[in-house]
Amino acid sequence: MNGRYIKQGIEQYYPEAHVFIRGYAEEALTKLMLSQEEYPIIKGIHYAGKPSLGGSAIAELTQLPSPFLTGTIPPQSFIRWETQRGCPFSCSFCQHKEADPSKKRREFAKDRITQEIDWIASSMVKDIAVLDPTFNSGENYLHVLRQLVEKRFSGKISLQCRTEMVKPEFLDLVEELNRFGKVVLEFGLQTIHKEEMRIIQRPNNLTKIKTILPEVVRRGIETEISLIFGLPKQTVQSFQETIDFCKSYGVSKVCAFPLMLLRGTELYDRKKELDLVESTDMNFPKIPRIQEGIPHVVASPSFTVDEWLKMGEMAEALEEENHSK
Repeated sequence: MNGRYIKQGIEQYYPEAHVFIRGYAEEALTKLMLSQEEYPIIKGIHYAGKPSLGGSAIAELTQLPSPFLTGTIPPQSFIRWETQRGCPFSCSFCQHKEADPSKKRREFAKDRITQEIDWIASSMVKDIAVLDPTFNSGENYLHVLRQLVEKRFSGKISLQCRTEMVKPEFLDLVEELNRFGKVVLEFGLQTIHKEEMRIIQRPNNLTKIKTILPEVVRRGIETEISLIFGLPKQTVQSFQETIDFCKSYGVSKVCAFPLMLLRGTELYDRKKELDLVESTDMNFPKIPRIQEGIPHVVASPSFTVDEWLKMGEMAEALEEENHSK
């Protein structure tokens, strides 16, 4: 059980578990399985009923074997793939943080990525969800696209990207890859309002975004913008204004998620200070993308439960529009 995001009291959340690993589990789990001791001391591992040793397990990405190249994951139509871990940003609602606090992001070796792309191109893979929280960051992302173009990958690939970091060369490669396959750019905008951005530590450069969105539309690149409703300081009106902003550019899809309070995030820790009312009720009508067992913010000083339900209906309307396209 990976308890990376729970700082203390982990056993109360998962009473059925006996072993917990904080951080990246690959190397720590291997050491645990190979050890002859009953409770070997391994950085990042905590045993139920034993004193916590603290620390996080760290995996050296350049040394990890590829699950595709080793045959652990056989060729299949849909795969989830990663070229890097961590994120250079610090959004207060997000769990995408490096296990090693001294680093913001780490990348797999180019050789491994190139070999995996060869494997992808020669197998039956037709749909790739790239797990990188911010694909268009770091040193390797253009190399990845060039290799996919060179191999003439003909399937679909979805990339989570930061809008302001989009460069002309990136769009050129996406456009070229679209000659054979289908690239979907996923932009997590969340909100266009400064106060809402500030409190979730998710600033957006709207001036740059206003130049990028028309360009991806002009190039015919499928683009999905995701928003969050239930943010601190948000109102029904501000949420509608964010929706209207996105739709005005004619992007392929706009979708909205209810704000979830994820353990270990700054927003989770500040929920009392911000007077956020949470619920795990799964029976709210017309609320898309609710996640079972995870607290959702349903009220705050800036919106009531009824107003949150109204925002949920607005999000549901976006879902219906997306399905009708």
